[in-house]
Amino acid sequence: MPSSLLDARPTPSWSCCPRDPSVDRVPLNGHFREQSRYGSKPTGNRAFAQLLARYREPGSARGVFELVITAVPFLVIWALMWTVLAHGHWIGLLLTAAGLLVRLFMIQHDCGHGSFFRGRLANDWSAESSVS
Repeated sequence: MPSSLLDARPTPSWSCCPRDPSVDRVPLNGHFREQSRYGSKPTGNRAFAQLLARYREPGSARGVFELVITAVPFLVIWALMWTVLAHGHWIGLLLTAAGLLVRLFMIQHDCGHGSFFRGRLANDWSAESSVS
């Protein structure tokens, strides 16, 4: 049985998802914020910030892993493209290589901001080596 009239209202026809019955929308300064009825489950922006908190600090092991799983396949596909260039089959590898090249650019960009590895030397070296 609903605890208030707000709980009893149906989901609007334009809504893609049903309302979460454990969350109340509470007015705050002219805006609505979501508040859990159970108190332990954070919702809204705070929950999203808590979910992403572990990604705020750069991790060297994760950085090396991401660099290896991007650079090694790129170099392999690049070598394969040169190998099969005479046969005309390189065009199939081109899209995969392009995607990996974009990912390498994103890694280089993060290194340039000092947010990929913990140490500045590792960030500088990775940014410089991926550009040249």
